[in-house]
Amino acid sequence: MKPRSDRVKIALAVLSMFALLLGTQSRVGVPWAGPALLVCSAAAAGLFVRFAPRLLRLSPQNPKLRVVRLTVLFLVVLLLGIFVLMGGEEWLTAWLGRQRYKKMVAVFALGMIGIFVLVFGNLSPRIPFNRYMGLRLPWTVTDEPTWRVAHRMLGWLAWPCGLLQLMAAVICPPALLERLPWLATLPMLVWFLLPSLYSLWYFCRRRQVGPRWLYRRQGKGDKG
Repeated sequence: MKPRSDRVKIALAVLSMFALLLGTQSRVGVPWAGPALLVCSAAAAGLFVRFAPRLLRLSPQNPKLRVVRLTVLFLVVLLLGIFVLMGGEEWLTAWLGRQRYKKMVAVFALGMIGIFVLVFGNLSPRIPFNRYMGLRLPWTVTDEPTWRVAHRMLGWLAWPCGLLQLMAAVICPPALLERLPWLATLPMLVWFLLPSLYSLWYFCRRRQVGPRWLYRRQGKGDKG
């Protein structure tokens, strides 16, 4: 059973490398790179969903598998929307005009980010401890309690940050988006950075690593 899981991991790694390569080719205008990227990503997603119980070491009846499959499905649909929008640039520009098309792309991108924060954030507390999806940081993938703390915080911040991101997609004028693009994605950055930094502090305090001031006042019962 383990050799088969190893082959699945190798296949996922190869497909991920191909997807990265195809993504760079699609940005420089290679016509076939976009469809190939979509097919490659869908194949990787299907392979992961098919062998998720083995990769995540969960029983097929575990309810957490449903959360994993919903998350992967959402990511594939998001990628499909991006592909349709970018692939139809020529006829959308002819229909809407260059300025309207640029505004629609900006609104779509920021709106998708907001929806991603809302959906993924609400699913995050139920994502099992794994190395394939979620907030994968060096300190979260090596310690399960730290993983739970980080993803619980992602869930807490999902609604305020996601709704603010959706408001930014509608309210921010195009001129401001061009001059200060980071301002429109500030809610998403807060949603990502706060759990990352807090989980790092929690990990250092729990393992008693890093500067002493991180865990100087820690009680004996907090270590485990």
